[in-house]
Amino acid sequence: MKIRIAIISGVVILGLALVAGWFFIAQRGIDRLFRAEERANILVLGLDYVEGITRSDTVVVVSVTPQGEVSLLSVPRDLRVRFPDGTFTKLNFAYPQGGGELTRQVVSDLLGIPIQFYLAIDFEGFAQIIDLLGGVTLVVEEPMYYVDQAADPPIHINIAPGKQKLDGATALDFVRYRDFIYADIGRMRRQQQLLTALWKKGLHRQDFATIRGLIRTARDHLQTNLSVFDMYDLARIIHAAQIEEFQMAVVPSTPIRIDGVSYQQIEVVKMAQVVTEIVKQVDILTRSEISVSVLNGSGVRLLASHTGAFLRELGFVVPHVGNADAFDYQNTYIITLAGIERKAQLLKDVLPPGTLIVSPEEFGPRYRAVRERVPAGTDLLLIVGERFAVPNG
Repeated sequence: MKIRIAIISGVVILGLALVAGWFFIAQRGIDRLFRAEERANILVLGLDYVEGITRSDTVVVVSVTPQGEVSLLSVPRDLRVRFPDGTFTKLNFAYPQGGGELTRQVVSDLLGIPIQFYLAIDFEGFAQIIDLLGGVTLVVEEPMYYVDQAADPPIHINIAPGKQKLDGATALDFVRYRDFIYADIGRMRRQQQLLTALWKKGLHRQDFATIRGLIRTARDHLQTNLSVFDMYDLARIIHAAQIEEFQMAVVPSTPIRIDGVSYQQIEVVKMAQVVTEIVKQVDILTRSEISVSVLNGSGVRLLASHTGAFLRELGFVVPHVGNADAFDYQNTYIITLAGIERKAQLLKDVLPPGTLIVSPEEFGPRYRAVRERVPAGTDLLLIVGERFAVPNG
């Protein structure tokens, strides 16, 4: 079966942080953005064009506080959702039926939060913004190769693994690619990886001329219910937004088939928890809600087993203990698999000092070597190294 490649996917993330996030932070003095709420929630859409139909290929909720705190919640495009007329279908069918306004309403009802604004951006704007910034440097975890000459236009994706600088077209391919193993979840994680790389590059510290150029480029590729009168004010106050990190997560879902059609089915309880933590910023995490697989990377006999027993005593769920790919790990690593860093921090708090929290992308080739050892549903992978000692009680 061919890998399905969407015409556009990660457009949304970049458009979202560069334009939506900046746009709203820049206008935080405007009462209408926040009204009585403490947060402004913005639905950002990346649009694809298939057989003449425009659909939202990527869906992200950006939540911004008046203080400039930003949270990102990626929503699977194939979620089976209820439309206002009572019918159920895929989320990405909302845009061709009612544009950004209908999509905003559907996602707001789904998540149970007010979403005041929407912003849609096309792939040309995405690529142009990347090029205007001089490209983006990130780590490509594994080879990405796909060719479809029959597509209109033809698709040719060929990205080698490793750390590299991507131009706009290649960055677009990076977020388009849909692999066999992780499918749309992998794409959403790559979108978040790209956004993080762009933000850490210092987008919020760019000079006035660059910011103005970004805004000019974005305006030609946006559809939104927001006024554009204050967009250039962004350039004057963007340096005031001192954001170094932001919360990111993916709405939990499981694959299902109904009448021969594939959907993602929302996991209601887990979704409510993610929305509460990521959007509402209420910390309700308990250890019993965190699944940790433990691998021995030190070679010390039974170290993973003893660590797993220790974590179970503390209330963590430990579905698997075993050996890592090698016994040469000096440090101990927590690899975040579920996209919620709070879970990793809660685990780190009970472990010895020096434990490192990393993403699968940051862990690079070593993660590829161990990922098959991790059971589905694991939130965190703990690899204990030579310097690790199981805490007492």
